[in-house]
Amino acid sequence: MVWCCIRRDLRYMIFYFGIILNTFVLHLCDAFKVTLYEHVNYKGAKREINVFRCHNLLDISFNDHGSSIIIPECVVLYDDPCCQGASTTLQNSTDNLDTNIDFNDRVTSISPCEDYFSPAPHQIHETWPGHGQIMTKVAEGLDTVIYYNDEIDRKGLRFQSEFLRKSWGYIKNVYGSFGPERSRLFAFFHANIQSSNHGCSYLQSYFDVSSDCRNMLDFAGMNKSSWSNPLSGTAELDEIAHGLAHIVEWSSKGYHGSPSFHLWGDNPWSEIFTYDLYNALGLEQDKERWFDTVQVRKYDFPKKNTYWFSDWFFPIYKHYGGAQLLNEYFELLANHFPKKESGWEYVRDMNIGEFVHFFSGAAKINLKRYALEAFNWGDAEEWELYQAKITFPAVKYAD
Repeated sequence: MVWCCIRRDLRYMIFYFGIILNTFVLHLCDAFKVTLYEHVNYKGAKREINVFRCHNLLDISFNDHGSSIIIPECVVLYDDPCCQGASTTLQNSTDNLDTNIDFNDRVTSISPCEDYFSPAPHQIHETWPGHGQIMTKVAEGLDTVIYYNDEIDRKGLRFQSEFLRKSWGYIKNVYGSFGPERSRLFAFFHANIQSSNHGCSYLQSYFDVSSDCRNMLDFAGMNKSSWSNPLSGTAELDEIAHGLAHIVEWSSKGYHGSPSFHLWGDNPWSEIFTYDLYNALGLEQDKERWFDTVQVRKYDFPKKNTYWFSDWFFPIYKHYGGAQLLNEYFELLANHFPKKESGWEYVRDMNIGEFVHFFSGAAKINLKRYALEAFNWGDAEEWELYQAKITFPAVKYAD
């Protein structure tokens, strides 16, 4: 099979130096061409696709239109975007996707059969909401890729690349894989953005079509010096960690969605995640700074004056396993919380009783005593916890 590959002799250089100029990282091989036809017997409108990674037919307005296909090599066809959902593997061309494999008018994305690793594009045109610049690749490692807009000062590149490389490596070690192509992370940094429409950060995961099925963080900067200084002790460091937290939350363990998001909102999960990340990377001053900041934060959800970090997350993190506890929570969700028929998305939000039940399973002990303090526990919450134990009996822990 001819595909985009990595030279073995440079793989060790990447791990040793952390990040190398892209001209030394990748050895580009040729893609192969697939032709998809609207009708059987290779007739009707057609689309030619150069296959070297996951390709969405939504991008070429041909999703759910294929009835026959010519392939020179093995491919996998999927009925959902970003190579998700039901799939079928084709070793040879077929003139009838209906009669032969029951996949007529179902193909929405396509990939090579074997593990694939494509070089990051030299430039990417942002097409996600509120973003529309052409971004240029400035650094590429085996697991992280960084893009800048034309206005940014490159003095901060070393700091960003080092933090992203170490952080993403730790995340993959703790929480597992985040998609194909070595679960790479793409990070976009802007400076001197004047438009209010481009004044916020943005993130997507490998489940999202708008990011071309890549794990992606996009950070805005309002002046020329944005992102040009060391990250330690800055809000910029916290912003990157915050984005990483949400990628973990929304796409870990091969499932898309966050059943907990409507309970903890935008910040509480990222607070304990960031504390753990700084601790794991040995960023002692940032860990202490962050702890002092978030331990006094209070929220009005799920009840007024809820101290998510100091009353819930930090005590259970400290006493019941640290990062292992956080990871086990997502493991239990992946194994037991209901999914949509497609099989790769969670079907609904969870209630507070289910939330405590699943975290108790992760801790292997009943955490209700912490919930009593943290969430102003009452009869309704008690009933939800009781029902959660009945609904999810495989989530076990000591009382």
